[in-house]
Amino acid sequence: MKITTFEQISLINQFKILEKLYPKKSSIYKPLRVNLEQGFDCGMSNIQQWLQSDKSQEIYTLVLEILKMYVHLISSYQNLENKSTFNKNNLLFQGFNKNHEMQYLICTNYMISEMKEFHIIDQNKRHKDFTSHKIMSAKYFSMLDKWKVFKNKHFLTYEEIQSILAK
Repeated sequence: MKITTFEQISLINQFKILEKLYPKKSSIYKPLRVNLEQGFDCGMSNIQQWLQSDKSQEIYTLVLEILKMYVHLISSYQNLENKSTFNKNNLLFQGFNKNHEMQYLICTNYMISEMKEFHIIDQNKRHKDFTSHKIMSAKYFSMLDKWKVFKNKHFLTYEEIQSILAK
């Protein structure tokens, strides 16, 4: 993607403003701004991905489903009688990779941090800004496929939780 000097300066300023307005999300905006300031061509695909919104409804729907699934996984775990053999760390929400899943990450941050929804996930997350160091969407899609099979998605058994979390 090629952008004009005016667009580059405008985006740099916008990312600076967003960093100031939302300091908790500066880990999203700062790398995009630095890419523009330094003129790194390798970061342009991240900026382009961030700017594109043609798939926004599809991404929103997928993130919403993933977050709902995690709510039911966590609450089902909390209702289990015997948790002794279960590793609770497996239920921590990993988030999304900011280099490859920026739109998913922005949507997740919006729903949890801005809309103040999904408190249970906010309390059970791996990273404070929902940024994963690895690509997570394929794993989540696989988990969703398994979760959708169960009749009672709201109250999962120990075996069902294990099945969904299995690799």
